[in-house]
Amino acid sequence: MNTLALRAIVLTELRLRLRRGATLLVLAAVAALSWNMASDWQGGMSMFVVGNARVRYDSAALAIARAMQLAILLGLAGFYVVRGRIAEDTRSGIGSVLATLAVSDTVLLLGRWLASVAVLLMMLLAALAGALASHARYAEGPLQLLPYLQTYLLLMLPGVLFAASMALLADAYAPLVGKLFDAAYFGIWMACAFALELFVKDASASLNPLQLIDFAGFGSALVRLAQLFANPDIRTGGRHSFDAALAPLLMPDGFWALPMLARRGACALVALLPLLFALRHFHRFSPDLLKPAPTGRVQAWLARSGGVQAPLRLLNRISGPLLGVLTPALARATRWPGWRGATAAEIVLTLQINPAALPLLLGCAVLGALDTRMAPLALACWGVLVADIATRAVTSATDAAGDAALGGRGRRIVCQLLATIALGLLFTAGALAGQLLVFPLGAAALCGGVVLFSAAASLLGQISGAPRLFLAPFLFALWFIEDNPTDPAFDLFGAHSLVTPPMLALELGIAIALCAAIYTHQRFTRRS
Repeated sequence: MNTLALRAIVLTELRLRLRRGATLLVLAAVAALSWNMASDWQGGMSMFVVGNARVRYDSAALAIARAMQLAILLGLAGFYVVRGRIAEDTRSGIGSVLATLAVSDTVLLLGRWLASVAVLLMMLLAALAGALASHARYAEGPLQLLPYLQTYLLLMLPGVLFAASMALLADAYAPLVGKLFDAAYFGIWMACAFALELFVKDASASLNPLQLIDFAGFGSALVRLAQLFANPDIRTGGRHSFDAALAPLLMPDGFWALPMLARRGACALVALLPLLFALRHFHRFSPDLLKPAPTGRVQAWLARSGGVQAPLRLLNRISGPLLGVLTPALARATRWPGWRGATAAEIVLTLQINPAALPLLLGCAVLGALDTRMAPLALACWGVLVADIATRAVTSATDAAGDAALGGRGRRIVCQLLATIALGLLFTAGALAGQLLVFPLGAAALCGGVVLFSAAASLLGQISGAPRLFLAPFLFALWFIEDNPTDPAFDLFGAHSLVTPPMLALELGIAIALCAAIYTHQRFTRRS
């Protein structure tokens, strides 16, 4: 192996990633989230509860409770942060240059993978720094560095390796390139993170093959804690009530015993399997491999049946008659004057270039009307769809032409923001109508949440130039909201009917602040 070339690729990738303001923003956000993740037990809520008793906030307990939640975020957000480098090379034409270099596929991909692992390890260290900085704020004992290092590295490392491997595979294997796999990874990661908790009823069972795919370590940690406390009723992360009359429990020693280390090591090895598949199927920026031809009996059968693209082709056939309505609608929108026509054109264009969008929009509206609890599903589909609206001009190299049009960049950004909000209201129209009838405050919260996350998508898209910086925190926020159905502070969309007027006012205030940040960023970049 050419170690000099490998070293050069890794260093170049790290320089490219670290010079981006978006990467530094992610590191700062992870550190801030880790700093503010613990809840103060003196307020009656604890982030680590066993049965009805809280666990004393020493270094070991805080490290485990925080790491179990942060590992889920790191594996989810990390994929979207490091994904897209090879796809960007393909789009920009740099891939044609890389394809001619005298560097093997293995060296090129390993360099990209090692750089991705390094970036994710920086995120891990940022989370660790945030936790150490807030230790004195919440802890009931002295700071011990070893429990933090052990827990953060050993619990999170398999998730780091899996996220980096899956990101590389998604770029190296042509059928996985695109927005569809971005949405699929969210389901894959959550299924792996909670498979052990969902399918293992006896939490004291120490040996289970599902621990090999527990890359986040959430289920494995629950199993180990159930053994140490001899109680399967373990609640970590978030805010949980407890019986203040019971004496606090102490975190037992021996969490990282040899069997636990062996299981996490085996899980880390399984996390490398997508990397091996990527090394075998890398397209090397070749047009004939970007659209692979059938070779062999199985591949020929997949080609005849549509292969991994079969569901998308079927969806295209279903949406064909619906898309026929959009062509005259786009022509009419372009004739409307001012920002109204530009906003309508952005909406129609978004639906046109995503054939699955219109059937999903209608389906989400119908399901929301039947059951308002389907609103998170509609919001997830909406978030995946609109994540690239703010970056579409950059990725298609039409931003200069758009800035030269009437109204310039300012009107384009405003119209994209309005189109994002309008699509969110269309996707959630059914749930919104149902909420208006039974809980009007929840409908207001749903509208406020759509505006808030639309502004976040626009701002993050402008800062990073990549849609995935918004997609990761948005999907994590949806999961976190659904995972805390009893806390009014997290009912941002009114789905649990717990939102209060002060929370709604705070939500709208944050949305206004994000819109002000969009305006400030646009003015600053225009002057620079």
